[in-house]
Amino acid sequence: MKFSAKSVAVLCYVLSLAAWGIDMVTPQLFVTAILLNGPIALSALALNARLTVSLIIFAQIVNIVAAYFNGAHDGYVWSGIAIGDRILTAASFLLVGFLTIRSQEFARTAGQSQERLRQAEEERKLRRASELVRATLNIDVVRRAIVREVLSLIEADEAIFIMHKTMQLPETYAYRRGAVDVTLDRRALDPSTTSLLARLNVRENVLQSSAGDAVTGIFLETHAARTMIASGIAFPGSDGMLFVLRSVQSVEPYAGLPFLPSDERQLRAFADIAEIALEQADLFARIRRQNDEITEFREVLQAAVTSNDALRKLVETRLPEEIPPALSNGAALDRLPRTRAILEQGTTPLTSRETEILHLVAEGVGNAEIAERLHLGLGTVKGHVRDILEKLGAADRTQAAVVALRQGYI
Repeated sequence: MKFSAKSVAVLCYVLSLAAWGIDMVTPQLFVTAILLNGPIALSALALNARLTVSLIIFAQIVNIVAAYFNGAHDGYVWSGIAIGDRILTAASFLLVGFLTIRSQEFARTAGQSQERLRQAEEERKLRRASELVRATLNIDVVRRAIVREVLSLIEADEAIFIMHKTMQLPETYAYRRGAVDVTLDRRALDPSTTSLLARLNVRENVLQSSAGDAVTGIFLETHAARTMIASGIAFPGSDGMLFVLRSVQSVEPYAGLPFLPSDERQLRAFADIAEIALEQADLFARIRRQNDEITEFREVLQAAVTSNDALRKLVETRLPEEIPPALSNGAALDRLPRTRAILEQGTTPLTSRETEILHLVAEGVGNAEIAERLHLGLGTVKGHVRDILEKLGAADRTQAAVVALRQGYI
């Protein structure tokens, strides 16, 4: 049975008053003030040294009051034995109080050590899950890893990851603990799931819900779950939502229990990692498409330099918007803007520091981590990123990385 610190404090004071009352009505040679040591020792459960000190002071005061009252009751005659007993009792209050405070300090130290071990274990699990999620640049494999590895972080029975884009069928990845593989379903969502996603999309933090919530009740009933936590996962061009559920039929120790705040922190941290992994996979896919286009374009240029006929074909089919009619018969290739940019890939408008930062941006590293790695101020890094975007004519970090790789700057 678990007691709050406030409940322990109230109980200690009630017992102290009761012990004082008993001591007041007993003969002076029968010193029952020793009972006051009980509440002092009990205060260790509250892990509050101030409570223990206040009980010691209270015990000392009522010990003196009871000694005076007992002697007055016997005709103002105080026994030497009784006085000695009172002094020993007062000393016992100090001893018991000292030991109680020390036990509280040891308990706090042990609790802090246990918390550090728990945090270290959580970080180890999160690091391992991060490595597995970011081990591939295939978007489908990354999504499957997300629903599989989140269950290695959080004690739950099922994980569901829903990706939905405008004018496209949503993709639902699901994985149950102990299953062989992740399932993928491409079909329209039911109304309850659609309503739940609409509600969750307006929230930035992790949401925990149980069957008692009318909005999520139908969703949980559909998946035979008792409670869940969910977090949004942003993805270029689409929205995603990751659900972690505990089943009503679970026989695991966590069955029927709500998710802990540590579970919510782990899910939020994992969602951030998943976003980076998805962005990197998307960036890789875009770079691969761009490289294919560049390879094809270079082949056309190489063929163009061999004959005027090939050049006319290039003008007519590949670059009509860039080459004026006057250049359609043997014009110099270096006068074509896009051609010249490709042929001059060895030059770069970026400084060495900007190139160094751009390398990290392409790896998916955030501004704060870039500042830490390069020993720069966060504002300095933001300024460099802004200059990089301006020089490359890019709208965002992802486009800047694509342009730089395409032009051979990194």
